[in-house]
Amino acid sequence: SGAAPAEADLKSLLDAAAKSEGAKIAGAARGMGMNRQRFFCFCGGEMRYVQDDDVEIAEKSCVTDPVIGVLLQGCVLDVRGTIAGDGKKIQLTLRPGFMNAAAPEAFDMKAPNVSKVEKIRAAGLQVRNEPIVPENTWTLAGISSHTDGGRREVLALLVRARSMEAK
Repeated sequence: SGAAPAEADLKSLLDAAAKSEGAKIAGAARGMGMNRQRFFCFCGGEMRYVQDDDVEIAEKSCVTDPVIGVLLQGCVLDVRGTIAGDGKKIQLTLRPGFMNAAAPEAFDMKAPNVSKVEKIRAAGLQVRNEPIVPENTWTLAGISSHTDGGRREVLALLVRARSMEAK
C-alpha cells in the first residue's frame, strides 16, 4: 500500500488494458475538491437478476412469483485530500469501492413449475487507508483478487493526486 509503480510499468499496463491483452480498466472516477474537503462520486449502474421464486400453492395449482435482486456495480470514490509536509505530497483519506459482476449464471431448481434462478458472480474491492502520495504520481492504494471460472483475476486500485493553485 502506498507504493509508487514505475511510470513505464504503469504505461505498459494501461496500454495492455487499452488493447484488451489480459488487463482492463474496470472503472474510473475523478473529481476535484478543496484542501481537506471530502469528495464523493459514483460511476456505474445496476444489474437486475432473478434471485429466487416465491411459490404460491393455490387449489391444485402451483404458481411462482420471481423475486428480483438488484446489484449496484461500478466505481465509487470517497476521498479527502490534505496537502502534507512541504506541499509536494498529499495525504489521501481513501474510502473507494468497486464492484464488477459477470453475466449471471442461470441454474434450474428442478422443481415443477419453477423457473430458473440466476446466481451472481461478482468481484469487489474496498480500501480504507490513508497513504501519503507524491504529487502527480500514480500510487498503488489497494489490491484484491478472486477466482472466476478457474481463472484468477487481480483488482488493483491506482490513485493520482494533483494540487492546484487558485489564481
